[in-house]
Amino acid sequence: MATQESAAPLRIIFADDAGDSRTIAAFASLSVHLDDLEAAKKDLLRFRSALEDDPDPGIPIDASLHAQDLAAGRGRHVYRPGLLGGARDAHLAHCRG
Repeated sequence: MATQESAAPLRIIFADDAGDSRTIAAFASLSVHLDDLEAAKKDLLRFRSALEDDPDPGIPIDASLHAQDLAAGRGRHVYRPGLLGGARDAHLAHCRG
C-alpha cells in the first residue's frame, strides 16, 4: 500500500509498559511506517512461527509474549492454556528443569 505525501510520516506505533508497580518500570515501542506494515507483519509471523516450532521455548503462535509468563520459566513459556493434569505437571517440571 503506497501512502500519499503528507506533512508527517504515516506510522503506526505500538507501545507497552511493564513493571512491578514499586521498583521497576520498563517501556518499549515499535514504530512501523505504513508502507512497511505488510512486510513487518510477515516478519512477525515468521518469528512467532519459529518460537512455536522450536521445542525450547515452544511458545504457541497465538500466545501473548509477556515477560511475566516467560521469566519465571527461565525463558520457557510458563502458562499454557488448556494444559491439565499430567500434561500441565510435565510442562511445569520441564520449565523448572
